[in-house]
Amino acid sequence: MYEVKNVKTFHGHDGGCWECTLYCDGKRIAICTEDGYGGELQFHWINHQKWDNPASKALDAFVLTLPKWGSQFSDDGKDDMDMTADIHVSDLVNAFLTTKDVKKILKKFAVSDAGKIRTWNIKPDDPQIRLHVASKYPNAVILNDVPIEKAVELYTANTAQ
Repeated sequence: MYEVKNVKTFHGHDGGCWECTLYCDGKRIAICTEDGYGGELQFHWINHQKWDNPASKALDAFVLTLPKWGSQFSDDGKDDMDMTADIHVSDLVNAFLTTKDVKKILKKFAVSDAGKIRTWNIKPDDPQIRLHVASKYPNAVILNDVPIEKAVELYTANTAQ
């Protein structure tokens, strides 16, 4: 299983850039960089082998087992293409950054209601804010009360519009 850690964002030539550490089954295998100059991601493999790298080959083989890219955008599948390591790592970084954003808003009192995320700068256990939300936003889901995975899902659904 692949995951990213140590994600750092910075401003680059063409906007937002990032760098992360890529792990496979808990073992650090590469530093990946999106430098904002176009083109592919840069993979700096930990064992420093550029060609015939077993970690690179394993990642390339793994991403081919994932659903084709583009299937989330169309029903006919005509324009779908094989997943690539670049796309997969970028997706992992985006998920990491979204989770980071959600953790930040969960320091406040946060709800998902009618396609919007609403926050109050009040501790989540304050009973008065809960009464206020229950009366004014009866269908709201209190993000502080759900597991982080569900909070990320609701946040993503409400911010993707």
